[in-house]
Amino acid sequence: MKYEFIGIKIFISCCSDTVKVTGLRVTNLEVPRDTTGEVYFKITWTIPNTAAFLNKYQIKITVNGGTAENLIEIVKTENQYNMTNRQPGYTYIVEVISVETASRPGAQTTSVDLQAGTRPAVPSAVITNDILGPSITVSWTVGGIIQHLSGTLNGTSVTPKTFNVTNIPPLQTPQQQFNNVQNGERYVITVKAYSNRFTSAEFTATIRTKSTQPNPPVIVTCDNQDLYENHMNLRWNEPQVPNGDISHYIIYMSFSTTRTIKTDSSTEVQRIENLLPQRQYCFQMETVNDAVSPQSNKSPRSSQVCCFTRVGVARLPQNVTLFDVKSRSIKLSWMTPTDVKGVLCGYRVILRVEGVCKVEVVYQCTDCVGAQTILLKTCNVQKKVNINYVDANSKVVTTIDGLFPYINYHVWIAAVNGNGDGEKNETLVMTDSEVPEIPSSVITTVQSATVIKVKWTKPTVKPGNTTYRIKAYEVLGGTYTYVKDITANGYDKETVDFTGLEEYWDYTFTVTASTIKGAATSLMTTVVKTNQAPPGKVTNFEIMTPANVFTTMQVLWAIPLLRERNSIIKEYIIQHNISGVTIVETIPAESEMLQKFYYITPDRYYKVELSAVNILNQPGEKVHKIYFASSKSKAQLSDTGYSIGTVVGAAVGSVICSVFVLVFIFWLFRRHRKTSKPSRTKHARGESKIGDQYEDIGMDNASSYQDFGEKDNPNVYDQIGRVHTVDKHYENMLP
Repeated sequence: MKYEFIGIKIFISCCSDTVKVTGLRVTNLEVPRDTTGEVYFKITWTIPNTAAFLNKYQIKITVNGGTAENLIEIVKTENQYNMTNRQPGYTYIVEVISVETASRPGAQTTSVDLQAGTRPAVPSAVITNDILGPSITVSWTVGGIIQHLSGTLNGTSVTPKTFNVTNIPPLQTPQQQFNNVQNGERYVITVKAYSNRFTSAEFTATIRTKSTQPNPPVIVTCDNQDLYENHMNLRWNEPQVPNGDISHYIIYMSFSTTRTIKTDSSTEVQRIENLLPQRQYCFQMETVNDAVSPQSNKSPRSSQVCCFTRVGVARLPQNVTLFDVKSRSIKLSWMTPTDVKGVLCGYRVILRVEGVCKVEVVYQCTDCVGAQTILLKTCNVQKKVNINYVDANSKVVTTIDGLFPYINYHVWIAAVNGNGDGEKNETLVMTDSEVPEIPSSVITTVQSATVIKVKWTKPTVKPGNTTYRIKAYEVLGGTYTYVKDITANGYDKETVDFTGLEEYWDYTFTVTASTIKGAATSLMTTVVKTNQAPPGKVTNFEIMTPANVFTTMQVLWAIPLLRERNSIIKEYIIQHNISGVTIVETIPAESEMLQKFYYITPDRYYKVELSAVNILNQPGEKVHKIYFASSKSKAQLSDTGYSIGTVVGAAVGSVICSVFVLVFIFWLFRRHRKTSKPSRTKHARGESKIGDQYEDIGMDNASSYQDFGEKDNPNVYDQIGRVHTVDKHYENMLP
């Protein structure tokens, strides 16, 4: 009992005197980004191993470096807390306080803190209804606090097209000025807010400047192709600065009397009817937009343009048909006009795209009496085809090639006589799609550890409605394995960014262009490797005591998994508390499996933290273990399957049983001697002999019993001195 009391007293003394207050701190205090919003954030931490000594936690929040809020009480078993009712863009000092009250009258505290912040609110533009160019100022309403804004404004003439507003004081309204802004135009503005390393969602708005007086249209010079005996086509171009939405145009025509013609806003050509042959007609025009008073919505009149009508113009070709439309050619046919009004010289066919002459084919009658030579006009492609009198005066069937796929062509067909081109037949036709050319010059550029940019040159000819499919293949051991693909729509697309790739991994790519007619795929690109990144966790991390050598601790680990190495591993960092203080060691990565031996004191807890480091000195993901180095041997099994302890116990039990049997026999003989004393003389010689035998046996067994049963154990005091206390478990923990 004396020794037991001393042992308990030492235990209590160790517990009360050697627990370090700093050992009560929480670890891994964090405010995760994915659980942070504009008005809330989550606080998480790891409960310390010394939580049994704690009374509670307290959370203290300090806003923007100002006054701290009231303490929040948290039970010691919690490891997270949701902060709500926050303000967007604010910064906070978050402090988690560990409170211990059991060891003394006054509470002991220790704490860990970090800086956190909420996401910024989405800004919204403040736009007035009366904005006049050429300079405008846009302001934004902002909830909470933002550190800066960035955004864009579209428009060919606008400056700046991108902007950044920095150094924004709290509760102030940020502004940005834009120059060279046209009146009556709509502009799309985008903006994002930034605070605490967070980016808000993008705000997009359309703003419109005020409409003002428009400019007049520009009348196109008269062309014989638009002039006929009794009508003509008047053409014009929209004003470059309409200063608003054009509602319509007004045409003023003068001859003997003035005629006013109102057109819609979508057309730039007007057929003027009821004219006289070989007369001059002069025209002026005005633009009308949506400006309102006091602004004028009507432009000044344009410059005057005069045109002469013609005489003897051939009528329209008959039965015009377009058929067998392919990607590079079309077939067409027509019949002679009902009235040529003179000698038929032939025909002119023109194909126009968006008002520009692309192909001109002249069909010259070679044996028509009195036929004049038809002169070619200015066009990108010009051809001349000879036809005979029979074809010219009946039906012409022809093929026009040299076209491009998936293009809308305006096809003009007119008969030509001595007075020039006759009335035009106008038909709109789209050529067919075709199989694309193979995308060329496919190159890759590594952007980061997980992003590769793929760029190619589009086919020289637009083959139709084009879609690109870019495939990524990982390369490992000479094997190409499809990983993922990206689809890009539009013929003009020539670049994509592949994201979400493996770090420090080999990739190759193909680009496939396709239309409804088929597809063409490029060759695989040169293999490229993504950039290095911090390594992942080491594998096979174990801590053990080798072969019951209780003063040695063995730490084993292996290189991270292949897909988690993310780089070239240079070394490993081991952080431990074996000597009682935190020690950091560097171990070269000389092999894929490594081990390290340490001399330790048994019956203590040890913490080992391990991470890989690459050749860029980027530390990898940490792993740690807490290991109790016991001084007791683990049970070993005998060959028969029973533990050695069991075998030894059985043997000792057998010896003890034998001793008790011998003692019992000895006692029986002693009793027998006492009951047989009256006859002792008679049998003295024989009893003496027998008695000597039993006495010898008794002495021998008594001696053996005493040696076994009363053997002293000198380790009792040592065991008392080595009583393991709770505080010793943690006094060597890493801070």
